[in-house]
Amino acid sequence: DGVLGGPLHALLTVLSLLEREGAAVGLSLNRSKCELRVVSGDDAVVREGAIGVLGALASTELLGCAIGSQLAHELHAAQAAEKAARKLDLIARMGEVHGHSAMATLRFCGGFAMCAHLLRAGGRFSAMGVVDDATRRAFNSVAVPCTSDAWQQAQLPLHLGGFGVRSLQTYAAAASFASASASAGAVAIYYSGPALPPDPLLVSSAAALTAAQPFL
Repeated sequence: DGVLGGPLHALLTVLSLLEREGAAVGLSLNRSKCELRVVSGDDAVVREGAIGVLGALASTELLGCAIGSQLAHELHAAQAAEKAARKLDLIARMGEVHGHSAMATLRFCGGFAMCAHLLRAGGRFSAMGVVDDATRRAFNSVAVPCTSDAWQQAQLPLHLGGFGVRSLQTYAAAASFASASASAGAVAIYYSGPALPPDPLLVSSAAALTAAQPFL
């Protein structure tokens, strides 16, 4: 299996090349099992050029993250948040049986761990508040019910007197920027087209980081 990305005409050229070169060594490409996912452009033109290719949709998912419009990102994040909240409710019930195991599961497998990849890929999402709320409910059940101030302290690292139960909304902007910075080198190497327009997700993250500077 593999993934190719780029302009439609380039992808179709590569597909033809793979078919031609593969046939020389006895291999064939089954177009009916290939998927073409489109993030921009005329859908009718795409479908006409991708004859025999399964699927030509405006948004898709790759490695657990959405690719496409802002709406697609928000919908995908909302679905992930709902699943994470259900799992957090199960962790909360674990506290009735074994509090230490439940706390360890909450810290290392709950909330933040479930959705960190979404933050790195897409930045801030309104749905992340759902996960933070479920994380707090689980903490109240596993440990003790806490006030707003106590909950703020619980989110701090252990060495600062907290429990390390991190908030998605707090770390979202930083995670998005860290991901963009880590991939900037690869983008510079492999992308040689015209200057890209500002990424609205990064613009949103920049505004959030600027607003949070006095508290960091």
